[in-house]
Amino acid sequence: MSTSHAKLPTDGQHSLSVLQLALYFVAFGLASIGPVLLAPSLLTGQPLDSLDKTQLLAIALMAASYAAGLLLLFLLLVFRKALHYLYKPLFIIVIFGASFFLLYAYQNQEIAFLVTTTLLLTGLCLWLFQKAVAFPLSILAALTAVAGILIWLTDFDAHSQRASGKLVKHTSVQTLFYNLKITTFPGRIRRSIKGGVLTYLGDDYLLATGDGRLYSISYGAASDLLETQLLPYSAPINAVQFRNDATKKVDTNKFRVTDIYAQQLPSGYRVFVAHHFWKSEQQCFLLRLSTVEGSAAELISGTMQQDWQTVFETSPCLPLKDSGHAFAGHQAGGRIDMLDEKTVILTVGDHSFDGNASKLILPQDDSSSYGKSLLIDVASGSAAILSKGHRNPQGLHVDSGGLIWSTEHGPRGGDELNLLDQDKNYGWPLETYGIAYGKPVWPLSTDQGRHRKFQAPAYAWVPSIGISNLISVGPAYFSLWESDLIVSSMARKSLFRIRVDDGLVRYAEEIKIGQRIRDLIEGHDGQLILWTDKSALITVAKSAQTGNGQQSFAVCSGCHAINDGNTHIIGPDLYGIGGKRPGTADDFEYSETLRNLSTRWNRETLDRYLENPESYAPGTSMIFAGVPDAAQRKILIDYLLNDGHKKLKYE
Repeated sequence: MSTSHAKLPTDGQHSLSVLQLALYFVAFGLASIGPVLLAPSLLTGQPLDSLDKTQLLAIALMAASYAAGLLLLFLLLVFRKALHYLYKPLFIIVIFGASFFLLYAYQNQEIAFLVTTTLLLTGLCLWLFQKAVAFPLSILAALTAVAGILIWLTDFDAHSQRASGKLVKHTSVQTLFYNLKITTFPGRIRRSIKGGVLTYLGDDYLLATGDGRLYSISYGAASDLLETQLLPYSAPINAVQFRNDATKKVDTNKFRVTDIYAQQLPSGYRVFVAHHFWKSEQQCFLLRLSTVEGSAAELISGTMQQDWQTVFETSPCLPLKDSGHAFAGHQAGGRIDMLDEKTVILTVGDHSFDGNASKLILPQDDSSSYGKSLLIDVASGSAAILSKGHRNPQGLHVDSGGLIWSTEHGPRGGDELNLLDQDKNYGWPLETYGIAYGKPVWPLSTDQGRHRKFQAPAYAWVPSIGISNLISVGPAYFSLWESDLIVSSMARKSLFRIRVDDGLVRYAEEIKIGQRIRDLIEGHDGQLILWTDKSALITVAKSAQTGNGQQSFAVCSGCHAINDGNTHIIGPDLYGIGGKRPGTADDFEYSETLRNLSTRWNRETLDRYLENPESYAPGTSMIFAGVPDAAQRKILIDYLLNDGHKKLKYE
């Protein structure tokens, strides 16, 4: 009997020919695959064309798995007896095997959420397919049309919301001195690979994506209005040629722009870009520093009178490796800052030529540019080694005092904050606080976990935080953070505020942001602007909320405790201060002025003292300018008088 005219049992009450079933299969497939394609826009609030390759791969794999599941169901109904015992294992292999492979490969919570949700939709749709054969074909055709319209409308709505700013999200974070307002602007920038860097350009900002696209960014802090514009030119990175020449085992997504810097000139701006460059004839790669000049208007419009010029290239040109990471572009370093108007500092990573993943130990080889920080003369392109022994220095900043700070990825553990000095050797790969992946030690170290033979970092993170760039804070906006370093993190999805006194790191305060931070910059008004691996721009500002008493007391907690009245540190313990006379705590040495005051601490006297300690008690030993804001003083005084009997708990 021909199967094309066979009547096939479906749910026990209906029967269909193979041709009818095939029509149902096509119609239902087109209609129900909509949720699979629709899920990313619904879950992320971003249009499909703004998703990165990892997210798009997840969608493609799930759509393919779903289509395979439908096909298996179709074949099961046609050849019920032959496939009866094979259906379930095949279904599990195709659907769940592909999904768990994806989760294992990327180990990403967002992808996991997307896959899990899509799996649930897939299972629902496959169940409906078994029931759908009882529906008229016209209904399935209508559902197909409706699904297509919904997909288009959802994606169009994501585009519209992104353009109108409706996707802006606000959250609050409490820190030691400030309540922060975190504003996220998702989906404004398109890029095909991870990476991306920020710099200033006039009153606005310039962003280069990892794949070399350039955007101008304008931001109005008062209105929370952030606008982006794709520029009509890009960084001179020859990624297409690299991809064409590379073999399958090469991760071409690591071939990227590593930094951008706009230097102001009397006639306009000189824009520097650090990026990988592939030399096809020699089949090798290097890190190149390129530049172009023009006014801000010319740079934004793309009407410069010159093309990109090469200032410097690292040497030697490196071949692709046969083992490990064939191309370890993620260890490029490649950060730029200016030492003076004629000298660029460029950090260069070792690209995994470290003696462990390769025979060469380039960071300790003075004839090599890799694993170094370099001083480059802009006019001549000549380079000199500033420091060596670096693995992957992804952050660089020259502070207002001329100190050169660098942040550096360790192996597994041992991310570093380094203060760079001329001709110093920072030890990599012979010393590190980290270890190798899959091993309990670092193989090349003769003194595990120590930094006794080479220049030690100013601070190190164990375990690693996935360190990226850093800046220092100016006095205009976050005044209580003035001169502190702000370090960005990818793995911890946080900022770290580093307090440095007398060249020593006193503490590191973590500030949760919630996204992998690739770069950061201090805005013209003092707010922080972050660029993340989700193609989002984030601003960090002071919250309009005044704060709570515990937070207000944080400004005092460096010198005072609230414990039992006797646990004095630099200043006296403030337990139960209300009603006490000044200068009467046991076992604490006060200034003569405070000991001779005949008043008692109450709201009025505390307010006068906290407003200006020197004016209220001339000669007081408390070196503190006071709290000028009356509202902040009130909150602090309420805390001291009402909650002072409790131990201080800062979280």
